[in-house]
Amino acid sequence: MTVHKSPAELRKDIANAIAGLKSYDVPAFCVSVGLADGTKDEAFSSKFRYVMSRLNGLRGTALAAVARATLVEMPDPDLEEKLALFEQATDRVVSDLTRRKILDVLDGWDLNGRMELFEFLDAVYPVDKLPSAYSPPDIFDQPYTLRHDITRHCIRNDDWSNSELLQRLGALTCSQRRFFAFLERVVDPVVRDTPAQESIVSQLNQLLERDGFALLKVGAISGYPQYGVRKAAERGGTPADVELTESFKALDEGRVHEMWEKALKRRQDDPEGAITAARTLLEQTCKFILDETGEEYAHDADLPKLYALCAKQLNLAPDQHTETAFKTILGNAQQVVNTLATIRNRLGDSHGKSRAQVRPKPRHAQLAVNLAGSMAMFLIGTWQEQKTSD
Repeated sequence: MTVHKSPAELRKDIANAIAGLKSYDVPAFCVSVGLADGTKDEAFSSKFRYVMSRLNGLRGTALAAVARATLVEMPDPDLEEKLALFEQATDRVVSDLTRRKILDVLDGWDLNGRMELFEFLDAVYPVDKLPSAYSPPDIFDQPYTLRHDITRHCIRNDDWSNSELLQRLGALTCSQRRFFAFLERVVDPVVRDTPAQESIVSQLNQLLERDGFALLKVGAISGYPQYGVRKAAERGGTPADVELTESFKALDEGRVHEMWEKALKRRQDDPEGAITAARTLLEQTCKFILDETGEEYAHDADLPKLYALCAKQLNLAPDQHTETAFKTILGNAQQVVNTLATIRNRLGDSHGKSRAQVRPKPRHAQLAVNLAGSMAMFLIGTWQEQKTSD
């Protein structure tokens, strides 16, 4: 069951963390994280009450801000997890059912890949702070933790499944932040090779996408892809993507669909390449329609010239209309095409870049690809309509 932290619980968590300091350090520390000042005598009386008296009444973002400031000054994985549980109460979350199904999927894989098990787990889970499921043997004079259980059941005897191990670690109740960090660890290029990465990502995304999330490529290490869990909308996708894809599939022989797929795939990870592909998409669309209509064009014609020829063939040139509204709309369409050509020249990957030149971000690529896709669909729709009416 997914757990949330109430403001009262988080206040206690913060107070307990700060109360671990020396009494004479508590007043100054409280001031440093945004709480009211006080005397050392008050702190010596009770550090916990000292902090709680200053936290009382804080809620929401103000309380979270104090927790974050505390973590900056005093890193504490336990408090960090409790803050994540508090903040996720207002976030979109994956369901308990999705978490369970993900654990089922991971039962079919070598969880830690090429890494030693504890090296893999320690990056995400505080194994030494999690309690053992059993009473410690008499021979142990130190805390008996989950690390001992894992050694016994996953290394010496190998009688725990991956899902059982993960449930013991708290995968069903930990914060979403920690759960996502674990999934990212599973598909880290340091842990496993690219083919296995892609296979696991594909299986997990079928589940994550039901709750609006996905494992997306967010970077690379020596050319090997790194994945991060993001909201599915951060794919750069829009509701129009499916409709556009279906329309472009009919034009595969003109490489229109190929360029559209290339532009879609590059939006997040390769913005410059996506912008170049967006312009090429429009060029291919114009050439395809001009070829279909028998209109000749120069082999080296640039995008604005190709569009102007295509618009004339489709009766979309502004000077072919007298209605002011139509002339304005079609004139703006021409301007969009000209702007896409300019953006590609300045921000695409087809030319060398100076050191000071601005590099496009995924949102810039998304805008360029969406604009190009919409314009291409408009041209194709007009051409198909005219072809049908002939």
